[in-house]
Amino acid sequence: MKAFICLLFCLLLSGCASVQVSSIDSQEYLKQRRGDVISQGHLSEQNITVLTALGLSDCENNIDTCLKTVSNSKITGTDQKLSALAEMWLFKAMKTQKDAKIRMQNREFVDEENLVSQLVNDYLEAARYAYAYLFFSDRTISSRALEDRQTQVKDYYNFAVQNAIEQLYIAAKGKPIQFPIREKNWEISIAGLSAPELSQPDHITDIIPDTVLSFKGLKNQYSQDGLGARMVLSAKEGKEEKDQPWRLMPYSAITAMISFPGKNLSEITQTHEALITTYDASTTGSITIGKTRVPLSANFSGAYGLWLASSDFAVTSFTSIFGRGTIIDRPAVFLMRPYQKNLRTIILIHGLASSPEAWVNTANEIMGDKILRDHFQIWQVYYPTNVPLLINRYEIAEAINKTIDHFDPSRSNIASRGITLIGHSMGGILARLLVSSSGDVLLDALEKKYPAAGAKLSAKSSKFSSIIKFEPLRGVSDAIFLAAPHRGTPYADASWAKYLASFVKLPLSIVNTVGEMALTIFGRELPREISMTGVDNLSAKDPTVKILEQLKISPNVKYFSIIGRENPEGPLEESSDGIVPYWSSHLDGAASETVVVSGHSVQETPQAILKIREILRSEIITKPTAR
Repeated sequence: MKAFICLLFCLLLSGCASVQVSSIDSQEYLKQRRGDVISQGHLSEQNITVLTALGLSDCENNIDTCLKTVSNSKITGTDQKLSALAEMWLFKAMKTQKDAKIRMQNREFVDEENLVSQLVNDYLEAARYAYAYLFFSDRTISSRALEDRQTQVKDYYNFAVQNAIEQLYIAAKGKPIQFPIREKNWEISIAGLSAPELSQPDHITDIIPDTVLSFKGLKNQYSQDGLGARMVLSAKEGKEEKDQPWRLMPYSAITAMISFPGKNLSEITQTHEALITTYDASTTGSITIGKTRVPLSANFSGAYGLWLASSDFAVTSFTSIFGRGTIIDRPAVFLMRPYQKNLRTIILIHGLASSPEAWVNTANEIMGDKILRDHFQIWQVYYPTNVPLLINRYEIAEAINKTIDHFDPSRSNIASRGITLIGHSMGGILARLLVSSSGDVLLDALEKKYPAAGAKLSAKSSKFSSIIKFEPLRGVSDAIFLAAPHRGTPYADASWAKYLASFVKLPLSIVNTVGEMALTIFGRELPREISMTGVDNLSAKDPTVKILEQLKISPNVKYFSIIGRENPEGPLEESSDGIVPYWSSHLDGAASETVVVSGHSVQETPQAILKIREILRSEIITKPTAR
């Protein structure tokens, strides 16, 4: 009996133990280990530990008091203190922003000017303490490499920088920002820039944080983890672009950093100066802060995705063929990133009734490949596909040459040499013409039926003679043809295709060119037997196509074919991608020919994109750039 009472007494005592064990599931584990102000909207467990040690509670409702107590504390470790202050200032800013939004929704008065000023201050404080933790605490970044807390603090810094800059643009109310800016006790300046966009604020129409971007249509979104706020800036068209055939994308991806001057922790935590620096992370992959080299955060898909999403390429390229809507009457060369003289150039040329959207995943996958991104820049040609092939070849060559001459008049940069042309469908035919020499083939064929035509054209205009007599585009070393109907396609002769072709309208400027050439050669309007639209030129029976087939590709150009076949069964020679038969896409002498089970949009298939990347990588080895 005594033994039983003793046992019962021990059990009762154990029931009063101050520490008890319970199991938690994986989600709760992650919440405790990783949950914080950004992911959960509440202070992290690491922060609560610091606050509890200082005898503080309910800090989310008394944030100012807790901030003051933690800031004045002498007993917490430097890392704990700095990380706690960074998260608490971030919590305060986010709570202020959330409360103001609720008041606005309830139509309550909010002093927006004071709100923005307060938010700028709070986000800068959060960035300052995160910056101090990362670079000026007792421990180095490398010694904390595997710690969750350092990852969280890096995110606090990036998020705070993003929001501080956003608030500065909100404060500007659409007007150019004049640096330095004074907000509360802060003086905010622009430091040296490797991406100049923020120094030209009058060009900026919008600033879009990376955190709100999500795209349909892009198979992958490529980014790089690191330090800095990832943003996309929307800019007006530059004045110099208006009269040029080239265009910069209206969107540019930048990585923004805010630094705080000071040589030690005390100076960093007391300063009220903030310096904004922006970088093009595609060219600046890392920076040095103090003695530490850190990678920059970057988004390599955001600007491109926004450009395509906000464009009306798909509609315009189709309706323009029939003379409706916005008319495309000449080629434009779009630079996917600011001109880089030490990077080789890839030029993409789309097909019939298409646009740069045809290359959405091809271009994205190329730029998502770090090796290719470090060696190449992409230009995209957008042109009117209803225009005859020979005129389009001339106009595209002119646009590319003017673009190169603008950036490199001496043609001495790497960007002007070792160019790779990539063309799909009709764009493949044009790419082949751009690397071919006409010799006298076209002229002889024309004069066989219309004697002295060449002399008449030369006397009338050098442009006219250049349309039928041309040399390969300078600087091109490689070409890739995808589903290109070099010998035309039978589908262009189908009754439904001819019916649609009857509605094709040439741009007025091209009508004038064609009309003037016809009067020069024939002394009258264009004879009916001569077809003069890009759609007509795709017919396997078209006289122009039959002549163009005879042109020789420059021996200085290495070329590759990528061909689709819908049905993997049966003889290759009898296969087709549904639009273009194999016999039309095949070229003798190609460095390689890759056949993919695919429809006509072979350029969108992973197999074709992988082959393109393989070809480009091999060209880096044979023709390395300066990087």
